[in-house]
Amino acid sequence: MSEPTVQDAGPVTPPTSDFQQELIAAGATPQFPNVEQMLAQMAAMQKQIDALNAERGVPANPIEGAKQNLADHIKARAAQLPSIVVDELKKAVEDLPEVITPDHIALVETLVEELLINSSPYAHELGYIPVLARDLKKAVLKDKVAA
Repeated sequence: MSEPTVQDAGPVTPPTSDFQQELIAAGATPQFPNVEQMLAQMAAMQKQIDALNAERGVPANPIEGAKQNLADHIKARAAQLPSIVVDELKKAVEDLPEVITPDHIALVETLVEELLINSSPYAHELGYIPVLARDLKKAVLKDKVAA
């Protein structure tokens, strides 16, 4: 990427501080960045970030990302703690449709709550699962509000 260019700021406004007066006396002139060029660089960097995330399998869609995150953590905890029963929750998350409704979210929340109740000896190890379910709910709500 090329370095951003600087545009001449035009006429110098009267200095308002002693420091500004010293700078002007030393020959300094205000400069402003080329905003269009900086925005283009930011867009190019975002494309690079998106490409790197795609290589890693990170979904660009926040809802899909939250869904995948929740599903992955449920699977990991089930593997770590074979005595907890996550089958229904795991299936509910995996079977979420592309358009998730409040009823889908309510089912996931209910199953997460049930998991915590039925797995009380391990609740401290499952405490972040409700946070991930809430992240999914938040992503769905943000999408609905933005639409």
